[in-house]
Amino acid sequence: MAFSTTDIIGFLIMYQCLFFVVVLWTNRKTKPFFIKMLLSICACIAIHFGYLILGERLFSSGNWLGPFFGLLYGPLYFHLAKSLIYRNEKPQQMIWHYIPAILTLGVVVFLRNKLWSYLDIVSLVITAHLAFYLFAILVLIFRFRSKLKTTLANYIEIDLKWLEIAIYVQLAAIFTALLEGFLPVTNNGDFLVFLVYALVLVLVNCLYYFGLKHVGLFKGLQATDLEGNASEFTLDAAQYNEQKDILAAYIETEKPYLEFDVSLGQMTLHTEISSRNLSYIINKAYGCNFYEFINNRRLEVAKQLLSTTDKQVKEIMYESGFSNKTTFNTFFKKQTGKTPSQFRNSFK
Repeated sequence: MAFSTTDIIGFLIMYQCLFFVVVLWTNRKTKPFFIKMLLSICACIAIHFGYLILGERLFSSGNWLGPFFGLLYGPLYFHLAKSLIYRNEKPQQMIWHYIPAILTLGVVVFLRNKLWSYLDIVSLVITAHLAFYLFAILVLIFRFRSKLKTTLANYIEIDLKWLEIAIYVQLAAIFTALLEGFLPVTNNGDFLVFLVYALVLVLVNCLYYFGLKHVGLFKGLQATDLEGNASEFTLDAAQYNEQKDILAAYIETEKPYLEFDVSLGQMTLHTEISSRNLSYIINKAYGCNFYEFINNRRLEVAKQLLSTTDKQVKEIMYESGFSNKTTFNTFFKKQTGKTPSQFRNSFK
């Protein structure tokens, strides 16, 4: 039983997925829902590729379970994203997303021979189904990231950039698979199959290594947090002026921006101003969101220390309230057009 280079990559994918499943499953710590979704995705990929590589060799039945697996991935990725973004996501609300896959499994088992003439149509439907879910995930991530900017000053560790990259890799894989399915040249087709397998291997590692590394301790948003239009909310002039003065006094005296983990919720507790009112005041009075509001003040502290002291840049980063080097450098360069070191050298 000979195996090609592509098959070897497939075995590597299976090994990686099964290894991740064992590591996650045998961990004695309580498993949050997103870990269970990650387990499900890795298990699904391992079984799918085992069938792709060994199905024809062992059963001579063709790869007709492919449509079933194809319809599973979209909902699995979608619910992984939702379990990372929302707190208290309920599995019972997700079941209907898997009905197409379950129905397809029945059709494939009992009516497989009649579907051969519709192979191209089935492939397009499955691809469209997966692409729809992947684009829905991207929309969810972008809305989530926008919300984070209004509530947190440090959010790089939980902004789901890794998941966004994984979605782009998955989109590249299904686009390549489409080319392979409709490309008439056999040699190119073999190369594209190899490329699809390689992209899936990259995807698996993105999901595991980057996913577990960057999840952090974020507890998630409420489902209602991403609803509504903030621009439709207003305050009457008297209340706006009163609460704006309270906020300004709190910022001036307490300097909360020097704390690493400052959040809109913490400022709400200290000022006794609702989070919605705080967001509105910051946006209207200072023309920015919470993330920019806090980091602009940190930036002023950092600029003063860079221009008047000989402290190391990393020490200044921490003293000014930044806890993440990427956030510090990116924000500093965006606002000043210079790196912290270049800014300091301009004063020498």
